[in-house]
Amino acid sequence: MRISNGTLKNKNLSNTVAPSVRPTKVRIKQAIFNILKHRFLVDFEQTSVLDGFAGTGMFGFEALSHGAKHVAFVENDYKTANLIRQNAKTLGVSCDVYHCDLINFKPNMVFDLVFLDPPYFKGLIVPAVLNLVQGGFVKDGIICIECARKEFAEVHEQLQQSGIIHGAGDSSDDDFVYRYGNIIVAFYTHSLNGCGFSSQSNFYDSCFSGSQSL
Repeated sequence: MRISNGTLKNKNLSNTVAPSVRPTKVRIKQAIFNILKHRFLVDFEQTSVLDGFAGTGMFGFEALSHGAKHVAFVENDYKTANLIRQNAKTLGVSCDVYHCDLINFKPNMVFDLVFLDPPYFKGLIVPAVLNLVQGGFVKDGIICIECARKEFAEVHEQLQQSGIIHGAGDSSDDDFVYRYGNIIVAFYTHSLNGCGFSSQSNFYDSCFSGSQSL
């Protein structure tokens, strides 16, 4: 497992984690960062990032490689959290690693960008989002969620019913949703203005049509 782009490009990460940990496929990770940089125009150097349900820490380390101002990892498994610390030490990067439950996580800072990729079909996404947003730990910005395609409709309905976040799309009800086989990646925002970052629809229109499939 290696970092795809940025200052740490091609650096290897140890991934000797629990069998239940499911690292995101490389092509999906690359697609997510392309969307963040080119559609939402995320300036990572000005961005504080939370990698929730961190697992291997792939998202957070990739964000650090892109120059993120600060990255925090939250991982509930003790051995996996220690692995993230070891990888950070090997890479020579500074970050915060919390061994705790994201649903009860009470950080002392506010995040601009949140990655959530929990175990599928465990009902963890909605309570985690509610904790972060209602606790004031995410304000303007993007919440990127990865989940199984079969659970997305229920997750999305519950998030919409909460009334505290909405899809970070530009022109249609589902243009914040990207489909990669059996996996869904969706971008939400807590900002009342639609997105705390800028959004460049020309890039989106030239590359995608409706909800994206790969």
